[in-house]
Amino acid sequence: MIRKMIQAILCSFLCPLLVAQQATPPASVPAGAGKPIVVKKRTFMKLLLLEAVSSATATRGQSVRMAVKEDVIIDGVVVIPKGTLATGAVAVVRKAVPGKKNGSISIEPESVNPPNLKPIALRHYNYTLEDDAMCSGFLNCLPLVVAAPVYGIGDLVAYPFRKHHVTGEDEVFPVCSEQWSVVCRSIVVQANGTALVRSAHPDVALEAVCPGGAKAFIS
Repeated sequence: MIRKMIQAILCSFLCPLLVAQQATPPASVPAGAGKPIVVKKRTFMKLLLLEAVSSATATRGQSVRMAVKEDVIIDGVVVIPKGTLATGAVAVVRKAVPGKKNGSISIEPESVNPPNLKPIALRHYNYTLEDDAMCSGFLNCLPLVVAAPVYGIGDLVAYPFRKHHVTGEDEVFPVCSEQWSVVCRSIVVQANGTALVRSAHPDVALEAVCPGGAKAFIS
């Protein structure tokens, strides 16, 4: 009898504690528990135009919609997925003069905007010796260092003797024109396991927008 009374008393005290422990949810794993990934300065990125741009109608400073052409992968993680939206701007525009001058236009990439991340600043890709896999060390780079100015001088001397075809037409970059860009400065993004915390689907389905790939190249 006494044993049953002791068991009943213990149960009245212990049961509420057990129920409270079971009701407490397990601690969640922090979203930033993964290894940080650095998108380094000069990380290469190809972009595609999502709208046609013409020197006949464009204005300097006009915003241009673009998208990332290929996945940007760092340490096996897709940091910036294909189809991520990017922006550019018309840097220079010269309208054509019929029979006298051809139109011209240049576009400068500005930023790429990955889901759940701050915009990453971009700039136009300009070739440097660092980009050449064959150029490492003074002796290997010497031919390129010597050839570059010689080629430039030769091109300048030959310029007046070339025949320039003036059509008086404006320059047009169609939808899906390709432009190369690089990241302006290094940025740290937080990974969660093997994938970044981002939208499951890209912003733009490039296969539908550009089924044939790039249509032109923006230099």
